Amino acid sequence: MRINDLYDEYRASERINLNIGESTLNCEERFYVDYIAAIIGDKEADEVTEDEFVAVAKRARAQGRQRDSLISIRRIIYRIYEYGIRKGYLSVNRMELAADAYMKFTNTPMYSKETISRIEDAFGRMPLGNLYGFVAAMRCNAADACALSEDSVLLEEGVCFLDHILVGFDANKEPIIEQKTSGMTWSNLNDKAKHYVSRQIKLQALNKRRAGDNWHNPYNLLFTDGYGNALNKEVIRKSNEQLIALSNVPKLTLDRLKNLYKEMPER
Repeated sequence: MRINDLYDEYRASERINLNIGESTLNCEERFYVDYIAAIIGDKEADEVTEDEFVAVAKRARAQGRQRDSLISIRRIIYRIYEYGIRKGYLSVNRMELAADAYMKFTNTPMYSKETISRIEDAFGRMPLGNLYGFVAAMRCNAADACALSEDSVLLEEGVCFLDHILVGFDANKEPIIEQKTSGMTWSNLNDKAKHYVSRQIKLQALNKRRAGDNWHNPYNLLFTDGYGNALNKEVIRKSNEQLIALSNVPKLTLDRLKNLYKEMPER
C-alpha cells in the first residue's frame, strides 16, 4: 500500500479518534503534504528506505523547520505506520527503521558550513548583528541576551556577566528591568561570544557619540538600538526579516539561532 493511500485511510477512520484539536489537525495536514507526501507519498509503505525517511527530515530542515517540527513530522509517520501495522498492512520493523532514521538525522549538524558562513556574514551587515552572533555563540535565550548590562562586562575573572532581566515595557515604552545575578562570567564565554561582545562595546561607544543628547540607556544595556533604547519585539521582528533576507535562510529568527552551532558542545 502506498504511503498516500495509507494516510488517507488513517485520516478517514482513525485520526478522529485521537482527540486532536482542529489547529493541530491542520498543522498535521500541512506537514504531511509539504514534507512526507512530497518525498515518499507515492512509495510503497513497506519499501521506504532509511535514506528516504532521512530525506523527509532534510526537506523540512532545509525549509527552516526546527527540532519541534521534525518531532511532529516523525509523530505523523509513526501514527501512519502504527495504523498500518494494526491493520496488518506493514511489518513492525519498518516503523523501527523510520525511528532509527530520524534519530540518525537529528544527530547531524543543523546547518551546513556554507549556510553558517552566510549567516555569519549577515551578522556583520546587520545593526543588531553582534546580538545575533552572541545568542548563536552562547546558545542562550534572546531575552537574557537583550538584558545584559555593559557594567558587568569588566573582562575580569569572577565578575557576573548577566545582572539584569528585561521583564517588559510600561505604558510609556520604558523598559521594566529586575535585578538578577548568574554564574555567567567573561571567563566562561566562548571565543565567538567574546568576539561579539567586544565588537558591541565598541559599537555602543560609537552610537553614544553619534546620538549625543538623544542617547537614553539608564541601565547601560549592552545590546540596544542606535539611541540606547531597550530592544522590543517589533525591533527584533524587523531584524529577523533582515537576517532572512541577507542569509537566504527561511524562518530564521533570533531565538532559533541557538541551534546554529549544534555540533558544538554545550557550554
